[in-house]
Amino acid sequence: MNQGEFQKIIEEQNSVLVSIYNFASEKIIPLLANSQGLPRAEAALEVEYGQIYVWTELLVNMKKDPLYFGITLSATRTIFELYLDIQLLKKKNTNDVEKFYEFPQVSTFRAANKIVNSAKQEGLSLDGLLSDLKNHIDESSNRKKIERIAKKFWGSNKKGEINWPSHWSGMNRLQIARQAGPETHRLYLQIYEPSSWGIHAHPTLVLGKSLDDLHILVALAYAASSQTVVKATRICIEQISTLPSQLLVELHRLSF
Repeated sequence: MNQGEFQKIIEEQNSVLVSIYNFASEKIIPLLANSQGLPRAEAALEVEYGQIYVWTELLVNMKKDPLYFGITLSATRTIFELYLDIQLLKKKNTNDVEKFYEFPQVSTFRAANKIVNSAKQEGLSLDGLLSDLKNHIDESSNRKKIERIAKKFWGSNKKGEINWPSHWSGMNRLQIARQAGPETHRLYLQIYEPSSWGIHAHPTLVLGKSLDDLHILVALAYAASSQTVVKATRICIEQISTLPSQLLVELHRLSF
């Protein structure tokens, strides 16, 4: 396939994104914006879908050029990660939902701890932001609270050391993708690692690669994003009580 053919694929997949973005803008986001008192599991789904919506808006509005591969791949990976979260949250497992809500404070504490410890090791002055972070982790009641939460939800090893999670589920994304089923696992293998190359300062994506290679990767990214956004939208309509089931019929009529 030549560049023109790959560009056609990009435009076709973008048209799917445009359709689902417009559908969400008109039918879903207004209802979610006015939702109050949702059950915690549904509110968590709302949070993740809202982020997917924002990243979709970015893809829809940006220039469709393989030279913008970094932004395209960043959006694709983030949308896929949020979709994996939605796959977990749709089960509405109480323990998982509580992990979702507790994770931000545990993750913030752990990050602050790493930064301050590193600064101390390098002999850096702990002023300004570093001073604030130090106060945050040195506060005895705060430390005890965070450690108690972490042990409760993510446990500890045989030495009694806390299993600090890198993801709220306690799994990595490959494990989550496998658990979600063969289709999601296949999508992970197809796009996740290459999209990571585009997010980080990674020579793998550009050394020895041609413009045709970038066209292929961007086309795959748009295809993956369109699939995951449609699937995430369907799940949220099914799972969030303020979204009427009639929306599933309307979504089906879009003929993705």
